Amino acid sequence: MLALLLAVVIDSKPCGVRFQLPAGWTTELQTSAPSHQCALAVRPKEWEGAPPLTLTVFKARTTFDQALADVGIKPNEDGLRGMAGADDAWSEAESWQEGRYVGLAVDEYVRGTFEDGRVYSGSINHIVLKTPVRRVIAFTCSGQGSDEPLDCDPTVRDVLRTLVIR
Repeated sequence: MLALLLAVVIDSKPCGVRFQLPAGWTTELQTSAPSHQCALAVRPKEWEGAPPLTLTVFKARTTFDQALADVGIKPNEDGLRGMAGADDAWSEAESWQEGRYVGLAVDEYVRGTFEDGRVYSGSINHIVLKTPVRRVIAFTCSGQGSDEPLDCDPTVRDVLRTLVIR
């Protein structure tokens, strides 16, 4: 009962989704690509100053393969699905599941420079999932806070536990 009192219900009609977030988390509708029904930025309170987790809801007729291609997950010359990151580093897609949500995940290797000139490397987590209602969704998480890596999986799993797609 206490968990329900400390949760915030998100009901996004443009996205056709409903889910609960812990108190202190925020969400915001983002602009999205034509192949998307919508995109929502989700930020846990601990991620202040870090890029948000993005939940993308694809249009109803989008196939799983189309969604994979849309986020950049493609087969290589050996037919393995994955993504080429910085320095042409290949990251192979792996199976990913939470309850009845099943799909693929890739940690794309990235490298860049902070405003103060320091060089960093890290990953952008991409998760593309088939939903129980035959829709496709995706999560994108930079995996990098200001100086510390973010653990995106628990946040994605928190959203999926209460996610309802209409």
